[in-house]
Amino acid sequence: MKLHEAIDTLLAEKGCMYAPELADAINRRSLYVRGDGQPLPSNQVHARVGNKTYRDRYGRDETGRICLA
Repeated sequence: MKLHEAIDTLLAEKGCMYAPELADAINRRSLYVRGDGQPLPSNQVHARVGNKTYRDRYGRDETGRICLA
């Protein structure tokens, strides 16, 4: 599964989440595995959500949690 697909899966199930919560849940469920085998860090979630390719896919609520657009 690609990282944005893992993010989409969790947000669809749980609603808005903070990046560290998303990274922890993705790692626990092994929804996305990095090429180097290391755990997914929250800054990689931030980077994917902020990437211009995916900006229209995600938004943030008033507390800064990531949500599906």
